[in-house]
Parts: sequence; structure tokens; C-alpha cells
Amino acid sequence: MVFSFIKKTVALASADRIAQAASSQEAFDNGKGTAFSVPEIIELYFHKYGSTQKKFDYHSSPKLYIGYVKIPGKDEFLSVILIQPKGSIAVSFHPDALYSNDLFGLMAKKAFADKIADGLIQSLNKPGPGFEEKTTSPQPSQGLPLPSTKQQAVDAIPVQQRSFVLKAAESEFNRRATGLFDAAKSDVANEDDAILAMADIAMLRGPIAVASLNGGCTLETYENALDKLSQIEKKWERWALKL
Repeated sequence: MVFSFIKKTVALASADRIAQAASSQEAFDNGKGTAFSVPEIIELYFHKYGSTQKKFDYHSSPKLYIGYVKIPGKDEFLSVILIQPKGSIAVSFHPDALYSNDLFGLMAKKAFADKIADGLIQSLNKPGPGFEEKTTSPQPSQGLPLPSTKQQAVDAIPVQQRSFVLKAAESEFNRRATGLFDAAKSDVANEDDAILAMADIAMLRGPIAVASLNGGCTLETYENALDKLSQIEKKWERWALKL
């Protein structure tokens, strides 16, 4: 019974972490990486925060979940979770208009979600131009237009899957490496260990910085760095748990 309660608590916390990623500015810009890819956790996120009767749609090729969510303190938005071999990518879109919850409003919301899903599926299955054209927001026939900054977020849609993955990998590496370094730095009670931990992180981040200056990092660079970072987190678990 206690174990079941702990599993449920962990699952809910994981859903909350996805919500944080999905509502971040990175998710609206180029996509935000998460460590979660288990279907039950993704679906729990949509069941907890979903704002429509049908909480989400699932597409198998590529694997993605899509649905409208309402997170406390945020306006309703369209959330997409792209499943990757290691984790997932949260990509978010502001609706193209403010719709009512009557039949016509719900139909318009679904049409916008379907347009985004179709554009993503076409782009990710066949990389190349065309995705932006398919997902440019139509002129709404009903409802008030959103502020221009929100509209731009809909129009600024990445074109290829690789840009999603690379940007998300970069963001995830920087977040975890910085968090671990700062946590160790603030631990005055274990000064010797903290210095060693910070040295591990500095040695890992150095080559990444050099690669960025010499033409940029590849996806393989970040994948290898994330694997090494996981090893460092395991070694210095006391600080990794604070992330």
C-alpha cells in the first residue's frame, strides 16, 4: 500500500515536470526536452491538465501526443509531446484565436489542433520545407485575435525534426549541468566533495563550449555529453536529487 502511494506520488510529480516543460518559453520557441517517454506518464499529464473532454490524441508515426491543456497561471494552449528514444520533447502552441466553448468554438479548436498535428507528422516523416506553410494560422472566422506576440509563437514553428531534437538536447544538457554545478557550489558542508563535483562538470562542459565556438555541436555531441552527465549525476547523487 505504501509502495503504491509512493509510485502514484512519483507519477504525479513527473506529470507536473512535463507541465513545467510544456509551459516554458523554450517549448513555445523550439521545443523543451524532458526525461519522460513512458506512455502512462504522458497520458497522466494530459488527464491532469487537459482542458477539453477528449484529453489528447495519439499518433503513432511519429509517436506524439497532442491536446489542449490549462496549467494554473497560464492561458490555455495546445501541447504536443514528441516521443524520442531518450525522453521526449514538449512543443507548445498558442491557439490562433480565443474561442468559446460552444459547438462551433470546439470545432475550430479541433481544426487548429489537427492542422498542427498534420504539419508535424508531414515534417517529421519527410524533413524539408512545407511545414511552416501548413501550420501558418488561418484567419479566424470567430473569436478575438490573440496579441501579436502570441500569434508569432504559432507562426515560428520549426521546420525539421533535427532542429527540435538538437535544441532540446542543448537545453536539457545546460539545465542539468548548471543545476548540478550550482547545487554542489552551494554545499559548504561537503566542501571537498563539492569541489570535485564542480571539477567533473567543468571538464564535461569545456569540450561542449569549444565545439560550439568551432561550428556548433552535433546531436551526437549532446547525446554523449548527456550520457556522461548521467554518470556524473549518479556519482554525485546528493546534488542530482536537487535538480
